[in-house]
Amino acid sequence: MDNPGAFTLGDFQIGAAAQQNGTPVCDFEGMEAVSLQVRLSSAAGGTSINVYIQTSLDQGQCWFDVACVGFTTSPGVQALNLSGLDKSAPVTPSNLALTPGTILDGPFGDRLQAIVVSTGTYTGSPLVSVRGVAR
Repeated sequence: MDNPGAFTLGDFQIGAAAQQNGTPVCDFEGMEAVSLQVRLSSAAGGTSINVYIQTSLDQGQCWFDVACVGFTTSPGVQALNLSGLDKSAPVTPSNLALTPGTILDGPFGDRLQAIVVSTGTYTGSPLVSVRGVAR
Protein backbone atom coordinates (compact mmCIF):
# COMPACT_ATOMS: atom_id res chain seq x y z
CA MET A 1 0.00 0.00 0.00
CA ASP A 2 1.28 3.47 -0.87
CA ASN A 3 0.29 5.34 2.30
CA PRO A 4 -0.19 3.11 5.38
CA GLY A 5 -0.63 4.61 8.83
CA ALA A 6 -2.68 7.26 10.57
CA PHE A 7 -4.65 9.98 8.78
CA THR A 8 -7.38 12.57 9.39
CA LEU A 9 -10.57 12.81 7.35
CA GLY A 10 -11.51 16.08 8.99
CA ASP A 11 -12.81 18.13 11.87
CA PHE A 12 -16.29 19.55 11.33
CA GLN A 13 -17.83 22.32 13.45
CA ILE A 14 -21.57 21.73 13.76
CA GLY A 15 -24.12 24.57 14.05
CA ALA A 16 -27.13 25.03 11.79
CA ALA A 17 -28.36 22.16 9.62
CA ALA A 18 -25.86 21.63 6.81
CA GLN A 19 -23.81 19.26 4.69
CA GLN A 20 -20.04 19.58 5.08
CA ASN A 21 -17.64 17.81 2.73
CA GLY A 22 -14.19 16.93 4.02
CA THR A 23 -11.04 17.07 1.94
CA PRO A 24 -10.32 13.68 0.31
CA VAL A 25 -7.27 11.79 1.51
CA CYS A 26 -5.51 10.04 -1.39
CA ASP A 27 -2.69 7.58 -2.08
CA PHE A 28 -4.31 4.51 -0.55
CA GLU A 29 -3.59 2.20 -3.50
CA GLY A 30 -3.50 -1.37 -2.21
CA MET A 31 -5.33 -0.61 1.07
CA GLU A 32 -6.83 -3.80 2.49
CA ALA A 33 -8.42 -2.44 5.67
CA VAL A 34 -9.02 0.77 7.55
CA SER A 35 -9.96 1.40 11.17
CA LEU A 36 -11.87 4.61 11.86
CA GLN A 37 -12.86 6.58 14.94
CA VAL A 38 -15.65 9.13 14.72
CA ARG A 39 -16.05 11.46 17.70
CA LEU A 40 -18.79 13.97 18.52
CA SER A 41 -17.94 16.37 21.34
CA SER A 42 -20.23 18.61 23.40
CA ALA A 43 -23.49 18.29 21.46
CA ALA A 44 -26.60 20.19 22.54
CA GLY A 45 -29.82 20.91 20.67
CA GLY A 46 -30.07 19.67 17.11
CA THR A 47 -31.68 16.51 15.83
CA SER A 48 -29.18 14.19 14.13
CA ILE A 49 -25.70 14.03 12.68
CA ASN A 50 -24.78 11.42 10.07
CA VAL A 51 -21.14 10.92 9.15
CA TYR A 52 -20.68 9.20 5.78
CA ILE A 53 -17.36 7.60 4.88
CA GLN A 54 -16.94 7.41 1.11
CA THR A 55 -14.45 5.98 -1.38
CA SER A 56 -13.93 6.35 -5.11
CA LEU A 57 -12.79 3.77 -7.65
CA ASP A 58 -12.30 6.31 -10.45
CA GLN A 59 -9.93 8.84 -8.86
CA GLY A 60 -12.68 11.02 -7.39
CA GLN A 61 -15.12 11.25 -10.30
CA CYS A 62 -17.80 9.22 -8.49
CA TRP A 63 -17.92 8.82 -4.70
CA PHE A 64 -19.97 6.20 -2.87
CA ASP A 65 -20.75 5.34 0.74
CA VAL A 66 -18.90 2.55 2.55
CA ALA A 67 -20.09 3.43 6.07
CA CYS A 68 -22.46 5.70 7.97
CA VAL A 69 -22.12 6.61 11.65
CA GLY A 70 -25.00 8.38 13.36
CA PHE A 71 -25.29 10.63 16.42
CA THR A 72 -28.21 12.51 17.96
CA THR A 73 -27.79 15.00 20.80
CA SER A 74 -25.25 13.21 23.01
CA PRO A 75 -21.49 13.36 22.62
CA GLY A 76 -19.82 10.04 21.93
CA VAL A 77 -17.25 7.98 20.07
CA GLN A 78 -17.84 5.23 17.54
CA ALA A 79 -15.15 2.98 16.10
CA LEU A 80 -15.39 0.77 13.04
CA ASN A 81 -13.21 -1.40 10.86
CA LEU A 82 -13.69 -1.71 7.11
CA SER A 83 -12.26 -4.58 5.09
CA GLY A 84 -11.47 -4.38 1.40
CA LEU A 85 -10.94 -8.13 1.20
CA ASP A 86 -14.51 -9.23 1.83
CA LYS A 87 -16.43 -10.15 -1.25
CA SER A 88 -20.02 -9.13 -1.55
CA ALA A 89 -22.79 -9.35 -4.05
CA PRO A 90 -22.77 -6.46 -6.52
CA VAL A 91 -24.39 -3.36 -5.09
CA THR A 92 -25.43 -0.11 -6.67
CA PRO A 93 -23.20 2.56 -5.14
CA SER A 94 -25.12 5.09 -3.07
CA ASN A 95 -24.31 8.67 -2.21
CA LEU A 96 -25.38 9.82 1.27
CA ALA A 97 -28.02 7.09 1.44
CA LEU A 98 -26.74 4.52 3.97
CA THR A 99 -28.62 4.09 7.24
CA PRO A 100 -26.60 5.00 10.34
CA GLY A 101 -24.80 1.94 11.69
CA THR A 102 -24.29 0.45 8.21
CA ILE A 103 -20.89 -0.76 6.96
CA LEU A 104 -20.29 -2.04 3.42
CA ASP A 105 -17.13 -4.13 3.31
CA GLY A 106 -15.78 -4.79 -0.14
CA PRO A 107 -14.51 -2.30 -2.69
CA PHE A 108 -11.92 0.32 -1.71
CA GLY A 109 -10.61 2.92 -4.08
CA ASP A 110 -7.39 4.88 -3.71
CA ARG A 111 -9.00 7.66 -1.63
CA LEU A 112 -11.44 8.27 1.23
CA GLN A 113 -13.50 11.25 2.37
CA ALA A 114 -15.95 12.09 5.15
CA ILE A 115 -19.20 13.98 4.66
CA VAL A 116 -21.17 15.22 7.67
CA VAL A 117 -24.90 15.90 7.35
CA SER A 118 -26.55 17.58 10.34
CA THR A 119 -30.22 18.36 10.91
CA GLY A 120 -31.58 20.80 13.45
CA THR A 121 -29.55 23.57 15.05
CA TYR A 122 -26.80 22.52 17.47
CA THR A 123 -25.47 24.84 20.17
CA GLY A 124 -22.33 24.74 22.28
CA SER A 125 -19.94 24.40 19.30
CA PRO A 126 -20.02 20.61 18.85
CA LEU A 127 -17.18 19.14 16.80
CA VAL A 128 -17.15 15.95 14.73
CA SER A 129 -13.64 14.50 14.26
CA VAL A 130 -12.84 11.59 11.95
CA ARG A 131 -9.48 9.79 12.30
CA GLY A 132 -8.24 6.55 10.80
CA VAL A 133 -5.43 4.06 10.36
CA ALA A 134 -4.98 2.35 6.99
CA ARG A 135 -3.41 -1.08 6.51
